[in-house]
Amino acid sequence: MSHRPTLVVLMTLVAVLGLLVGTGGVSSVTSVHTAAVDTATDHNAFLGFEQAPHTTNGTTALVVTIINQYPVETAIKDLEIVTNGTTVELLEHRSLDPGASTSHTFESVSCGERLTVRAVSGDMTVEIERSVECH
Repeated sequence: MSHRPTLVVLMTLVAVLGLLVGTGGVSSVTSVHTAAVDTATDHNAFLGFEQAPHTTNGTTALVVTIINQYPVETAIKDLEIVTNGTTVELLEHRSLDPGASTSHTFESVSCGERLTVRAVSGDMTVEIERSVECH
């Protein structure tokens, strides 16, 4: 009894299956995602920002207050303000819990000068830029 016809049928079946499965590969995939981004005023944003300039004898001091308006259990772990080449770390060895605020006074700033605030909470980072508003 010869196994040759059975072997030929099995080899043919393996070849056909190999062709069918082998052509199912994908060389590239493209995906398009859209995202809607809404902005909010400082009073409604997750990171509240207030500034209070005080001008005396031509020198403007600026009090900057940052409010954590994130949802419950979202503490800010890193918070810095940059203006005129000066970086101030506001949360050394502590965090800012939701609803809490912290302030810093810059002793001398120029009206219109840029302020950058960067806050980090877990994997979220918020950065805002404002100009010093002198009234």
